[in-house]
Parts: sequence; structure tokens; C-alpha cells
Amino acid sequence: AWVKGRPSGPTLQALGQMARLARQVRTVQYQQRLDLPTRVHSDCSALTETWASGAEWETLMSLTNLDEGDVVRVLR
Repeated sequence: AWVKGRPSGPTLQALGQMARLARQVRTVQYQQRLDLPTRVHSDCSALTETWASGAEWETLMSLTNLDEGDVVRVLR
């Protein structure tokens, strides 16, 4: 899948913070012998940011080759 555009600076900063926290959680999970998903899925963050900024659905769909149902799943 592809998405046109890049996330803004503040979004990239937030994603970086989330990735650092995810690493910390994985460290604690390893120590406690837990194995729960902690991956930060940032592939569609520009699409999510565009939607959160008030873009129309048609505009959003023009920025990706994902199917509508997949976009809905990403936004949930």
C-alpha cells in the first residue's frame, strides 16, 4: 500500500516518542516473560493526520491505493 505525503514534524516527534515507549515496554515484557504486541504502526500516519485535520473522504481516498474498508480499519 502507498500513501501520498509525509506526517508533519509534530506527528513524527510523537511517533518517535511512541517508538521509544514501545521499546521500554518490550524490555519489561521480556523481563516478565510476556509476549504482547507493541509495534507502532506508522505507515499510514500521514493519512490519519490528514483525516484528523478535516479532509473530505474523497480527498483522503485520492491519497492512497488502499480500499475504502482498509482505510476505515486504519483509522479505527
